[in-house]
Amino acid sequence: MTMTSITTLAPAAISALSTTIITGLSTTDLEALTTSQLEGIKPTALALLTTTQLDALDSTDLRALTNAQVAGLKTTQVAFLSSGQVQFTASQLKVFQAGQVEAVSTTAIAGLTSSQMSALSSAQMASLTTSEIAALTPTEVGELSAIEIAGLTVAHIGLLTSDQLAGLSSSQLSHFASTQFAALGTDNILALTPDQIAGVSVHAMGDFLPAQFAAMASTLMAELSTTQIAGISTRDFSALTTTTISALSETAVGSLSAAQLVSLQSSQFAALSSSEILNLSTVQLHALAASDIAALSGDIIAALAPTQLNSLSTLAVRGLNATAASALGSDQLSGLSLVQLKALSTTAVAALTPSALDGITATQVAGLMVTQVGVLTASQVAEFDTGQLASISGASLSGLTLTAIAAVSSDQLSALSSTQVAGLSSRFLNALNATQWQALTASQLGALSIRTMSALTSTAVGNLTSSQFDDLAATQMSAIGSAALMGLDPDLLDTISLNATQLGNLSGAQLSALSSTQISTLSHAVLAALKATQARQLSATLLNELSSTQLQSLSTTAIAAISTTAITDLSTTQISELTSHQEGALTKTQLLALTTDQITML
Repeated sequence: MTMTSITTLAPAAISALSTTIITGLSTTDLEALTTSQLEGIKPTALALLTTTQLDALDSTDLRALTNAQVAGLKTTQVAFLSSGQVQFTASQLKVFQAGQVEAVSTTAIAGLTSSQMSALSSAQMASLTTSEIAALTPTEVGELSAIEIAGLTVAHIGLLTSDQLAGLSSSQLSHFASTQFAALGTDNILALTPDQIAGVSVHAMGDFLPAQFAAMASTLMAELSTTQIAGISTRDFSALTTTTISALSETAVGSLSAAQLVSLQSSQFAALSSSEILNLSTVQLHALAASDIAALSGDIIAALAPTQLNSLSTLAVRGLNATAASALGSDQLSGLSLVQLKALSTTAVAALTPSALDGITATQVAGLMVTQVGVLTASQVAEFDTGQLASISGASLSGLTLTAIAAVSSDQLSALSSTQVAGLSSRFLNALNATQWQALTASQLGALSIRTMSALTSTAVGNLTSSQFDDLAATQMSAIGSAALMGLDPDLLDTISLNATQLGNLSGAQLSALSSTQISTLSHAVLAALKATQARQLSATLLNELSSTQLQSLSTTAIAAISTTAITDLSTTQISELTSHQEGALTKTQLLALTTDQITML
């Protein structure tokens, strides 16, 4: 059959031709066929055309092929087609099999029109090779439909260049699945524009990888809506750079969940602006960790409202360092709960300004821990009013430093209850000066325990006035240690009652200050135990007050120590009543000092 006869055949007649005849057609023969005649070629016959024969067909010829003919093309034939030939209709492209799609040359892929690209199914998109994906122009990428985007595999997404990604609209990005977003490289993330990031769904935000968030430009973070931010996982929040964190708007920070805030590291939290932190809700503040609070500046702490501070957890309160604590005002401190106050570290308590402490209630002061009271400074203690200090237990007050104890005023001391005074340690009492001791009332002194009285130093006992000694019970007086009595002013001795043991431990000068009544009560045991040092200080008045029995109680050592002035004042009766041992103990100096009348009585 000649070419002339073939060109006259109707499409139906062409369809009846054998494959041998069709495959034997020259390129000239094929070029001479009309589009209608080409439609008559059986798909099986068309699939046997060589690449040389296919080259004779132009885009018009190919667009005239039926869907069945197109679907029957071999992958080797498709691979041969030039970009000019691959101008198939949308209907034709839809029947392309996966292998055919894969066979399209990258040049041909790059030449596809927007209508052709929109004709591809998700399955066809999924079958694109990496080379074909790389061949897509930004314009073509920007024309992908939601269905086609769904067909892009994770591998495809990972191959997209920044230029290709720039072709996507925010609407297209909104169709990305979470796995597709997760496949974007850090370079892709950096290439996203604010308009594009606006299209990211809340669900997809939660599937971003930490590395992707770490690569996200601060300008992008600033464009995220509160809804999008809510979708960011705590894992991803912890990956954000401080620069990115600082780019968050005040509204965005205000929308953060408690879990998101908790996920921030201290350095990230510190990147928030002061206005952002000051606008955090009480729920958000309650979620903060101690390290977050420790990262805040004193200025920010000072600017927090009392209600905001009151919302902090006890763990967070422990994060208040010295700088932060020193910035607190009286309103802020008074707004803290008892539990929160107890949570303050001793470092923080010691840093509180006196004016801030001035605002806390007596109930709050009473709630302070013993260790906290123990670090109060002198200026802090001095700032307390009588009601505040009177609310602290005696045991807690006993923990004050010596410097702080010295700062307690007379008014503060006199306002203490008997119960508080009863709880004061001997350490506290021994640190009081004379003015402080003398501020104590009779009822307060009466509350001092026997054990406490026995531990008082001579300085402490010496600070008591005669009227205060009168206020002490006999059991309290008898509990005063001998060493403490050694420091008493002799002028006080004739106004107080001492037991034998106490008297026996007085110095000679103190003994000499005793009243006649007191001297008359000195026992044999007390006098017999006098040491030489005591006897040397005995006055003539005291010796003259001694009865003969008392005088004979003195040891020979004591007799030998009596001064010549005192011994010459002894009466002749007393001299005559000395025992032979006592007479024998008189020294040469004493004997020489005796008068003639005294000597005659020996």
